Amino acid sequence: MAAPDKFLSGPAVRKRYGVSAQSLHRWMNDSDLAFPRPMLIRRKLYFKEADLLAWEAKHSVSLDI
Repeated sequence: MAAPDKFLSGPAVRKRYGVSAQSLHRWMNDSDLAFPRPMLIRRKLYFKEADLLAWEAKHSVSLDI
């Protein structure tokens, strides 16, 4: 059986990349950047971690985590 998908909240994604809420909003609306689309649950954004990892690999993002 496959492991369930892990999701990160909007604030967790902002912290991960060190950006503001406005910057995250811009990234989501920039078709050239192709940032992963979030799910909206009870008016809050949740991003699939696997989608973020794939985006990081595609864009050569390095994180100091």
